[in-house]
Amino acid sequence: MKAQRMPRILGVGAMTVAGYDATSSAFVARSGGVDTEELGPVDQEQRPIHGRRVAALSRDLAGIDRLVALAAGALVEAAASFPGQRIPLFLALAEPTRPDAASIDDGAMIERLAAASGVPLDRAMSRVVRVGRAGGAWALEAALAQARAGMYALAGGIDSLIGPATLSFLDGEERLATLDRDGVSPSEASAFILVGPSDAADRTALCDARYLYQAEARAEARALLAASSASGPTWLLADLDGLPERAVELADDLIVTRMTETAVRDELSFLYGEVGAAAFPLLAVHADVACRLGFAPAKRAIVRAGGLTGEGLGIAVLESGADHA
Repeated sequence: MKAQRMPRILGVGAMTVAGYDATSSAFVARSGGVDTEELGPVDQEQRPIHGRRVAALSRDLAGIDRLVALAAGALVEAAASFPGQRIPLFLALAEPTRPDAASIDDGAMIERLAAASGVPLDRAMSRVVRVGRAGGAWALEAALAQARAGMYALAGGIDSLIGPATLSFLDGEERLATLDRDGVSPSEASAFILVGPSDAADRTALCDARYLYQAEARAEARALLAASSASGPTWLLADLDGLPERAVELADDLIVTRMTETAVRDELSFLYGEVGAAAFPLLAVHADVACRLGFAPAKRAIVRAGGLTGEGLGIAVLESGADHA
């Protein structure tokens, strides 16, 4: 029987510390990830800061140049099967309060990505969002709206947290992981997703994607989790940002929705390190690869990022169309 025509993930691309494309990244991350290294700067206690960097990129690349270099190949990979002439890109970048992000112009980023990748981006329709680590959910929600209207769109995120200014910022907020403190392991990545209407049964269905605002976030997220729990086993991919408070909040949600009984959990930081605005799309890319290639632990995957009081929460629901899931 022919599959239903619906919004599906038609292509993915990524560049991460685990690999230079989506598939290799997912397989390396699945097998244990990449060890940290000394990034160069020292923290306030004069201890070397450890993290992960993409080995293929020159250490001299910084700012918008580094982000474009991180993203160009991944954008080409994701858009490879796009059948049209122009496509909008909905892109998550670091919030402007980050010292390394304030000087990056949104329009210039879209122009640079189009030039470096050769992907025919629709500049007029493309948008950049800077609302924190759940911004990728806003991007994916916008792409899903295009697919539901019968069109194609790209969603993604790019971030690098290994520059001196960002490391100093994280250190000043006591956010870096140390031997005696929970925190983040700085890393970098780009991830992109091509979404469009399709009846291809072997493609992952994008059932839902939402950026939930502060007042509505917890209630709506719990409703989605509860519905998934009632439907059977679920693979939950979470981004906890190295914060114990997020782990407590998520554990509470899982208990309330009874997902502790049905969920298999993976956390972003153990797979790829801390990748900021790229977190949500990277988890979605990882889930799609796993669903298509047969190593997803459940047919349904939920991606979740953000969620603490005072910020938005991103959530998406994907379902494998493959028989092996």
